[in-house]
Amino acid sequence: REHRGLSLYIWKQYWMIPFFGIIFTIIAANALYKIPTDIIRYAAFLFLIMAIVSRLFPLHLPLKDNNITKSIVGILSGIGNGLASIDGPPVVAYLTTIKADQATFKVVLAFHFLTMGLFAALIHFLKGAYQQDMILLITSLSLGSLCGILVGMKIARHLNQKTFDRIVLVLLLLLSISLII
Repeated sequence: REHRGLSLYIWKQYWMIPFFGIIFTIIAANALYKIPTDIIRYAAFLFLIMAIVSRLFPLHLPLKDNNITKSIVGILSGIGNGLASIDGPPVVAYLTTIKADQATFKVVLAFHFLTMGLFAALIHFLKGAYQQDMILLITSLSLGSLCGILVGMKIARHLNQKTFDRIVLVLLLLLSISLII
């Protein structure tokens, strides 16, 4: 019960990030079809590198944990989501900069990814980006992702903060490399 209460408390503190993320996902998704693919791929790469750098070398920026900062993070995340379905790096950079603990980090990202992913999928579906055969593939990938999330949550319970940080860095690095290969 404590975990649920903690999650609800965290959600109440950070709801503005996905809220503004959704708004700017719509704006960026409408621009998506007018921007060359290579530009989007390299922009996504830079977003990921930004998150990696912020985890390796904590920036001592005077970011405050307030609604204005959360709104800006949501806007950047929405732009990344609408253009390249990569909405996490601004949130990762923000949470790292404010030194969020592991529980806050996980809850905010889990809620954010769920909200933004579903919303982006809906927008692309409504724009006709998914063909009939892709819906089956997306459904099966979603089920695999759900299994991965559940396993990851079980593993994360047994990790200390340092190990958790290292795993996040490795995953971000692998994702960024995949964008330029």
